[in-house]
Amino acid sequence: MHLACYSAAKLTQGRLLKSLPAASLLLALFASVPTVALAQNCKPDASSKDRITKEVVNEWVQNLYQTGMMAQMTVTSSEVNVFATIARSGTVNSVNIVLTKQESNANRALVESAFKAEKGNKFLFGFKDGAPVTFTADEVRNNTSADMFGKLNTKVVLIAHVKDADLSAMKASLTSQPIDAVRVMLANDLTIEQSVKNNNGKKFQEKLGCFFKFGHENGFLQ
Repeated sequence: MHLACYSAAKLTQGRLLKSLPAASLLLALFASVPTVALAQNCKPDASSKDRITKEVVNEWVQNLYQTGMMAQMTVTSSEVNVFATIARSGTVNSVNIVLTKQESNANRALVESAFKAEKGNKFLFGFKDGAPVTFTADEVRNNTSADMFGKLNTKVVLIAHVKDADLSAMKASLTSQPIDAVRVMLANDLTIEQSVKNNNGKKFQEKLGCFFKFGHENGFLQ
């Protein structure tokens, strides 16, 4: 299975393009992408307290896509991961996308379209039935570095902040069925699109449900 990359000018009208009104949301994930297990008893995958502000951050994280072993061996020298997260940091909610790419061929990396996010880039969660849910990043983070083995590592984070009322209005769309596709629009007309395996989609659906349960119990979501 290949990670699909498209120029925006070549995109056709598909089910993901039936976008809902974009919402603004946040994130607390960039320094590292954790190894994540299915949320147990609806506990967040990561929970911490800011040393300065003392604000508590609770975050649920799910890997939606990763380059398969066979593809790594026979098709491409790139390893790509797409993570989705939903978090509460103090009094602020966030829905976010984290893209990581490890390129073992430095020469190829130089000629490939680089992953780079800009404010205003959109990302969409698609479903088997119904319209997708669209978010607009109001904060982004980009980092590219070479490791000691000569591999080029790129990490891109798209952060969308959302108000409590707006997120509450999305509950039915986000929790009634699993996500089955993700589309991320980046700088330079580069679009990353990938199907989401049913197991990963169901896990993220469960974690979204856990977040909304957490919000209801703490009085900030309906």
